Amino acid sequence: MPEPKDRYTAYEKRKQREGLLRRLMPQGGEEGSPGGIRHSSSYHSYFEGYAEMKRLDEKGRMRVERIYAGPYYHPRLISGTMGGRKLLYVCLWLASLAGLLSSALPSQPVNRSAFSVIPTVASLFALVLVGRSVYNYCVSSEKMTLGQYRASSERLIRWSLIGAACEFAVGAGIFIGLILSQEGSGPYLLPVPALLGGSALLGLFFSERSTVYEKLPNPVELPSDAVLIE
Repeated sequence: MPEPKDRYTAYEKRKQREGLLRRLMPQGGEEGSPGGIRHSSSYHSYFEGYAEMKRLDEKGRMRVERIYAGPYYHPRLISGTMGGRKLLYVCLWLASLAGLLSSALPSQPVNRSAFSVIPTVASLFALVLVGRSVYNYCVSSEKMTLGQYRASSERLIRWSLIGAACEFAVGAGIFIGLILSQEGSGPYLLPVPALLGGSALLGLFFSERSTVYEKLPNPVELPSDAVLIE
């Protein structure tokens, strides 16, 4: 008969919802309690500063809603604007890339030696990561979340310094290769663009490292069942 079948279907749906909630909670935990949602360490690192709540949608599926509850990071600029700082970082990154390509791409015997090839590959890898950090910096607002601050400012400081060291190594490697070449002469200005590119990354490093970021409180009001991710 249709009525018992409908009751059975509703009962099964309710049991499925209860089972899903139990799987999302640790043993002994209660819905909405701190630690009620288990995640990996990488998840906690990525969403640190957010609060999340478990919600069931209209179709009975579990959804996790997140609200940023951590402090905001605001750069205290001595001069200029945030837009000007973003443009500066893009120009410095482009200058470093142009310097590397100008030194490493010309078809010279010295550019095919290990003194040049190894640091060039390392520089390209570092420049990709610097470019990604510059992009994250450019798309972020003046009030950054913790994740935005780490993906932009902290990574910019780290990878711009590594990239500068790699580009200086390219210039030094090309210069050493020219000295050791059997011809005894060559384009001795070839390492100069790489050294200038490394200087551009070094300028980016010192600019961001000297920037002070203020921690601004977050006035958001969280629901009673929100769980802060730490």
